[in-house]
Amino acid sequence: MELITNINVYQEYKLSNFDSKMGIWPYIKMISWYKHRIDSHRLKRAIQQIVDSVPILGGRLVNKLFSPLKVVCKPHKSGVGFIDIDLGEQEINIDNLLYAKTYVKNAFNIPQKSADAINKDTPLVYVILNHNQSYYGITLLVNHFIADGGTYFKLLEYLSQAYQDPEYVVKSEPLFTIDSDKMDNFIAENLKKFSWKDKLLGSRVFIFYALNIFLRTKNNWSYLELY
Repeated sequence: MELITNINVYQEYKLSNFDSKMGIWPYIKMISWYKHRIDSHRLKRAIQQIVDSVPILGGRLVNKLFSPLKVVCKPHKSGVGFIDIDLGEQEINIDNLLYAKTYVKNAFNIPQKSADAINKDTPLVYVILNHNQSYYGITLLVNHFIADGGTYFKLLEYLSQAYQDPEYVVKSEPLFTIDSDKMDNFIAENLKKFSWKDKLLGSRVFIFYALNIFLRTKNNWSYLELY
């Protein structure tokens, strides 16, 4: 694995109370396949632009006693993990096409849960280039502490545009703004609008919804994992 480091400034981000509860969830991941060649040097250059523009993507999770969970970004030390995997003769078919873990070797020790990266020198973002003679796949893995589904797809689009245009990051607006206090205040204000019954039901909605999917798919755990 190659580390593409932030070369700019030392930065710390305090996570919001809401984001600090995302530790049980796995890294957000998806694989995108292309029939044309993906140049690894151009891809790494795009990653470099992005991690310099948004240092939190190259940070590390730090949780000290009696302190809030933070993302600490150290220039030239922490960064985004880049992995280039030559699939060789491995077949790419409909059964394993979209399952990103099929194409990632266990030797890279990528965490299963987002919390597994706390107080470790573990990237919060991985970009994996998989390829054989016919196809190129890009897998983006992002720690759930620093991103949700919406941010994930913004980052994916940002990476695509930066790959196409070396000046894209310089010319564009920042990828996203980080303000944990605004996030917590927004959630607190909206929770005031809910009754205690709504709050009680809301905590159980996911459980019932997941159970419903599990039963409808004939006890196939892979469907539940996909959800």
